[in-house]
Amino acid sequence: MALAFVVLPPNYGSHRFFSRHTNDSFPADGFRRRSSTTASQTQKLRLIQVGYSPNNMNQHIKTLCSEQRLEEAVSILQTMEQQDIPVESSSYARLLQTCADLQALEQGKQIHTYIVLNGLTENVYLGSKLLNMYVMCGSLVEARLLFDQIPKRTRFFWNMMTRAYSMSGLYNEALLLYDKMLLANVQPNRFTYPFVLKACAYTKSIDLGREIHEYAVDVGLDSDVFVGSALVDMYVKCGFLEDARDVFDKMPEPNVAAWNAIITGYAQSGYGEEALSLLREMQMMPEKPDLDTIVSALSACATLQQGKEIHGFIIKSGYDSQDTVVTSLASMYCKCGSVGDTPLKLDERPPRNVTA
Repeated sequence: MALAFVVLPPNYGSHRFFSRHTNDSFPADGFRRRSSTTASQTQKLRLIQVGYSPNNMNQHIKTLCSEQRLEEAVSILQTMEQQDIPVESSSYARLLQTCADLQALEQGKQIHTYIVLNGLTENVYLGSKLLNMYVMCGSLVEARLLFDQIPKRTRFFWNMMTRAYSMSGLYNEALLLYDKMLLANVQPNRFTYPFVLKACAYTKSIDLGREIHEYAVDVGLDSDVFVGSALVDMYVKCGFLEDARDVFDKMPEPNVAAWNAIITGYAQSGYGEEALSLLREMQMMPEKPDLDTIVSALSACATLQQGKEIHGFIIKSGYDSQDTVVTSLASMYCKCGSVGDTPLKLDERPPRNVTA
């Protein structure tokens, strides 16, 4: 197994993360151990005497994290590190999750450093929390460096990194990583394909998209709502509307994303009546039209009668106060030659109620 080096702040130098060679052990109770200590035993004893035992200090960190009081939690962690008070792995995990939630990259890097220096180099769970923290903070370069250093990358790690690339618009990187995943003999699953298919959609990689579709059918994943909706969207964006409709019609219970994708596909391809027919059908389903559905449907209107039908639905559904809908309605009425029916301009509408 090759040794790897983690990304750390420059002042810490290079430290191994997923390394087999470490003098520190990680026992089953969840506490780190040091082989030696230079901390003041007197100061440590004083902290414990006033009630700051390792258990309640770790619990206090978790409580602060649950309240998103990150700076205070990190301050306690620093005190524990300075006084050589054992830190639970679950405390590091909770801190990293809070850093991810708050997108606190600098604090996340600091915690990363403590994890390395304390010898928690074999803890795969902390590795997943670290990767998630870098991803959620938008630091994909560092996330990828960390990912590449993990000797035994499970499917969970591959999915997390692929998702990060796809959601960030780095579609080519997502597809390249997917290829590496296959070469590593890691089997993709229902959590992999939606993000790979999204990358196929935006790069117009129809051949790969069809390969994934064939595999999904073979293993029964085509009935999965997330894979199915991603397939519909991929075919629509690649310009294969008939294939998109075929997938859509075979979905047991299409979600809003699938409805929106197929309605948008018909609207953008000039099949306004088909798009509106689907909108009427959707209104009878458990999954109701949302803002994106309505905007797509308005763009499909070719006649004033169609536009007024949707306008009535908008008022009934309470979407008439949405700026995007007002703008789309105005465009629709202008396109249909009925400027007089245009709703109030954005700056002419009465102000919304503001609760003190």
